[in-house]
This record gives sequence, structure tokens and C-alpha cells, in this order.
Amino acid sequence: MQLKLKRRYYSEGLQFIRQIEMSLKIIEDLLASKSKAEVLEAMEFFRVVQEYGFEGAEAGIKRMLHLIWSKDDSSTSEDGEKLKGIRPRLLECYRSIYFDPIPDMEPKQQVNRIAKNMIELTYGATLAELTSLEEMMRILMDEGRVHSDVIAKLWHVYSSNKPLLRRQRRGAVIALGMLALAKRAVVSDRVETLIKIGLGKRGRADLTLAKYTCIALQRLNGSAKKVKGSLMDKNIRLKADDPLFNKLKDAIEHPCRTKEWFPMAEQVINTVYALAERPDLFCDQLIKDLTRRAFEPKPKIPPEHRQDPDAMDEDASGEAPDISTSQDADEDRDNDVGEAFELSQLLFVVGHVAIKQIVFLEQVEREWKRQKHEKETAEKAAGRNSPGRGGKDGEELDQVAGNAEDEIGERVAAMRESELLYGPNSLLSVFGPMIVHICGSPPKFKNRTLRAAATLAFSKFLCVSSQFCDAHHRLLFKILETSKDASIRSNIVIALGDVAVSFSSIIDENSAELYKGLSDKNLVVKKNTLMVLTHLILNGMIKVKGQLGEMAKCLEDKDERIADLAKLFFSELATKDNAIYNNLPDVISHLSVGAHSVDEETFQSTMTYIFKFIEKERQAENIVEKLCQRFRLSEDPRQWRDIAFCLSLLPFKSDRSVKKLIEGLPHYRDKLREPEVFNRFQEILTKARANKSQNKPDAELNEFEAILEEHRRQGEEDQAFEKRVHSKKAAAKKRAVRRSARKKVAQADDSD
Repeated sequence: MQLKLKRRYYSEGLQFIRQIEMSLKIIEDLLASKSKAEVLEAMEFFRVVQEYGFEGAEAGIKRMLHLIWSKDDSSTSEDGEKLKGIRPRLLECYRSIYFDPIPDMEPKQQVNRIAKNMIELTYGATLAELTSLEEMMRILMDEGRVHSDVIAKLWHVYSSNKPLLRRQRRGAVIALGMLALAKRAVVSDRVETLIKIGLGKRGRADLTLAKYTCIALQRLNGSAKKVKGSLMDKNIRLKADDPLFNKLKDAIEHPCRTKEWFPMAEQVINTVYALAERPDLFCDQLIKDLTRRAFEPKPKIPPEHRQDPDAMDEDASGEAPDISTSQDADEDRDNDVGEAFELSQLLFVVGHVAIKQIVFLEQVEREWKRQKHEKETAEKAAGRNSPGRGGKDGEELDQVAGNAEDEIGERVAAMRESELLYGPNSLLSVFGPMIVHICGSPPKFKNRTLRAAATLAFSKFLCVSSQFCDAHHRLLFKILETSKDASIRSNIVIALGDVAVSFSSIIDENSAELYKGLSDKNLVVKKNTLMVLTHLILNGMIKVKGQLGEMAKCLEDKDERIADLAKLFFSELATKDNAIYNNLPDVISHLSVGAHSVDEETFQSTMTYIFKFIEKERQAENIVEKLCQRFRLSEDPRQWRDIAFCLSLLPFKSDRSVKKLIEGLPHYRDKLREPEVFNRFQEILTKARANKSQNKPDAELNEFEAILEEHRRQGEEDQAFEKRVHSKKAAAKKRAVRRSARKKVAQADDSD
């Protein structure tokens, strides 16, 4: 008996565990619910299942992390209970799981456990997850919830001489960089350690460690005055002879052929532009050094160094090397690969310097205006203390000051437009034609990494000058259309978003090319296209010109992330005045007719979602009228069904909507013979009756129902008559064929 009870206990326990595991995905989806109560309950659920060690709980915990960006407003539930803000509750859950001390544990073990949790939270994290984690760490540090012993432990892990897993050391410096966002002293007190470890021997062996070290170093950039975002905000910058810059230069110029070099080099340049007084001087010398290395004659590579496993691969479409040739041919190939990689490094740096120089010019403009503002403030203070200064003099001074600010802005704009890529003394101007030539000659430059680096640099050059962009942007669209490399197409899509920020009119004129990415076979390209278009449309950088139907297709995409992004786009678009209403006819046409149409099931589920945003009764009335007119222009039963379905989605809350429907009867009465069309109108009648006020008679609706039934019956009779006529014609045709056959046989007999 005892064994039976035990077996039953274990069986029910296993069943309970399976039930919980099956519910994880459903509750994970509830984290995106619009109901705050549901979100809070889902968060608490994942906190509990994580503590009990359920498999799959970690996915929910990671997804929770993105709620750090939620607004904190408290609210009241339906039962009158006050609900805590989502973000404070999220912080409580994470503190409970990862950061709060465990009872009866030694202090040293507590510190080790918390530091270990911080490091492990970075393992396998995506960029989006790291960004959300960074915000959480910043808040925790701001609130004073990270003990100094934990920070010391993170430094110990980062600088340890013991052999550690690479991801442990990386995780430590990532966490330190995040904490430094709230407290600059976290890194400013240990700059020498960062330089020694991340930019020294260990950094050269692990370029990803060097990359995150550079990100931590960027936190040194602070404000001398606490008026962030105003003219009174002055950045702290280091002198050009600071030893940090020599180490950064050594890191980027150290010879290597691994692709981890590129993200590391990007962060080195970001660090220089964040901290140096004259980053342009540093980058000028860096570009010259890399140019010499890329184009100077190379010594032959010793046999032991040939065929570097980190060397770049050639395209499958490229010409295969002649492997039957001699040792000299092998040496030439190794040299060619090395030269291609070094040229890729040069172009990558040139492109990134170009884009960072734009940002730097904006900071220079801001600094000039800040200095001018301080000078004016001092002069005004002196003027108030001097006798004989009237109000008119003050107005004239303000006018002169305004003109001076305009002159500063115009001067900086002219530098960006005419000097960076076209100035006689500009180093970047040398590389514009080279980059265009490489990007425009794929048969000649076959190396994948070289093409990717050149395309990325080209994209960044397009953001610098409208003159350069106007002259060459079509080449970028051509590469987007023809490139077989998904990573290149993906980078171009993102780059086009950046170009649109700088020169929106140029991209707006070619936006149809950008929409093609929504039908790309590669999911990453498709997702990036959707994200870029969402950003550009919602921020008014490009206008919607009938292509919204392609965005609507993504609502039913097989990939859940793409479908969720599309839903987010339409929900945000609905907040813009009449945006969905104005484009609704184009969306219906795009999905129902022609080469871009979708199957009926997909059409119906897509339109069901979109029609939720038609809430104004006046809009519904106008849509009824427009859809009824569409019946008149259509001869395709599929389109009749689609139009009728869209009509059935409208609320029909007002008499005017029903009146518009009745007035449109001449356009669709002959279509009522289609059973599904008739059924949709029956649904509309049911909905209209439900919305009819009790004190109003529904005689008009009864009359309309009778008319629908009459036309349906008439349509069926017409259809039956047409069938009879068709059958008679077919029978007559058969008889004529038989008569003709008999006549031919008779003629043949007579000839015999």
C-alpha cells in the first residue's frame, strides 16, 4: 500500500511538472500583455519557477528583462487593488533571484555569488538583452544596491592571473562598464588595469575582451556640469599625448586576420572619439599607417605561416585557385588573401571614421555655441553693471547673437557637405572613388570580407554629404538587389535607415527598393528591413506610398519575432491621425489582387487585425461607401468575398453606416449569388440589429434583409438559367460536331 501511494505521489508530481513546463510558453507571451495585472502575475510566476529550477524558466526570465523600459506608473486593478509599476516589480524579481543575499551564507560567499550571477547574465546575451541588462545595472547602481565588495570581486576576476574561461573575464568587464554608467569612478579609478589587461597581452589574444574593455573606457567620458543635454554641458576630454591613445593605436594596428578585429576596431575608434580632444589627428595617423600597410610591397610569407586558419574565405562564385601549381603560387595566394584582409581593415576604419567625424562636428558646433553662450552671459552681466546701457542695445545684442549661432551652424554644415569628402586637404576624399570602384566591381573584387567592408564604408560615406549620396546612392540599391551575401544585404538595409536620417528625401524617392527586403528569403534581412521601415515611417522620414500592404503581410509571418514587430508597427501607426484609414484601400488591394496577393485565410486574419484600428464612426461610414463601390469594378468572385469580409469587420454602430450599405446595393446585388458574400451580409445585419437602439424600429433592416434575400434568390435563378443556356449551347455544339462527322463519312463513301 505504501509503495502504491508513493508511486501515485511521484506520478502526480511528474504530471504537475509537465503541466508547468507546458504553460511556460503561454505565460511568456503574457509578459507582452496590455494588462498590467497579467504582466505582474507572469513575472511572479517566472520568479518562482526559476527558484524551483524548472527547465525553460530562463527564457522567460530573459524576456522579462526587456520590461525594464516600461513606464512605472502605478495603477488600480479591477478589484480595487493598487498595482505596483512594472519596472519596480521587475527589479524586485531580479534582485530576489540574482542579487539579494541568501540567509546563513558567509559574506565572502555572498559577494562571490552575486558577482558570479552578474557575469553569467552576460553569457550568450544578444545585443538587445545586453542593452536592457545595462539599464538594469545602471538603476541598481544608482539606487546604491551594488556593494563595493562586489565591484572589487568583478575587478579581481577581470585582472586575475589564473587561467579563466574567456567568457568569465569578458563578463566581468561588461558588468563593470554597465555599472560605470551610473558611477564613473567604477572605471576611472582603475584605468591602468583596463589598459594592462584589455589592451595588453590578454586583449591581443582575445579581441572580444579588448572590445568590451574599450566600451568600459568610454564611460570615462563625463560632464563637467550637471546640465546634461543643454549648452551648459561640457564634455571632459583627454590630451592627445595621453598614454591611453598609444595603447588604443597599438591594439588596432596589431597584425591579425581574424574577423573579431572589426568589432574591436569599431570600439577603439568610438573610444577615441569619446575621449580625445582631437580625435581627427589620431585617426589621420591611423589611416595613414593602415594605408601603408595595405599597399606597400609584402615580403614572401614563410611556409610555417601559410594558410592561416583565420584568413578570409573566397566566394564560391570566385575563380578557384590552381592547386596544381608550385610553391610560388601558394605564396602568391597567401599574400593576396593577406592584402585583401588588410585592405578590408583600412576601408572599415575609413568608413567608421567618416561617420564618427559627423558626430564630432556636431559636438564641435555645440561646444562653439556653449563658449559663445558663456561669453554672452558674461558680457550681459558686465553690461548690467555698467551705466548707460538701454533696452534697445540689449535687443540689438540678442539679434547679433542669434545671427552668430546661425553662422556657426552653417559653417559646420558646409564642412560636412563640401570638405570631408571633397576638400583638397581631406584624407577621406582620397578613399571615396576607391570605395565606389570596389563596390561597383564585384567580378574583380571577389573576397567576401573585402566586399562587406567596402559596402559598409560606402554606406557610411553616403551619410556624410548629400552631394556624394545623390551621386552614388543608386549603386547601394543595386548591391542590395544583386548581392547573394545575406550579411551584406542586412547591413545595407540598416545603413539605408541611417542615410534616411541624414537625407530623407533621397531615400523617400527610392523607398520602393527598400520594401523589397520584406520579401527577402533571409529572416535577418527581413527583420532588419521591417525594423528600419518601422523607424522611418513612424518618425515621418519617409512617406507611405501604397506599400503598406507589404508591411501587413508580416502580421502573419511564420517567424514569431517578425509578426510581433509588425503588430507593434501597426499599433503605433494607429496613434497617428488617420494613418491606417488613409492607407486601408491600398492594403486591401495589395493583399487581394495581383502578383502580391495572399491566400484568403491569410487575407482574413490580416484584415481582422488591421480593422481593429478603425474606431471612428465617420471613418467606418466612408469605408462602407468605398468598399461598396469596389464591387462595381470587380468581376472576380475572390475579390467579392474579400470585400464582403472587410465590410463584415466594420462595427455598423450608426444608422448612417447602414444607410451607406443600403445605398450601395446596386453595386453588389448581382454578387449576392455567391454564398459566402451573402453570408457576410447576413453577419452585418445581425451586427446592425445588435447595435440598434431598443426604442427605434428595425423595419428598415427587415426591408434590407428582404431585398438581400430577393437578390440572392434572383441571382440563383439567373445562375441556374445561365447553366441551362450553357448546357443547351454545349449540347447543340455536340450535335453539330456529330452532324459534321457524319457528313464527312458520307462524302468519303461517295468518293469511293
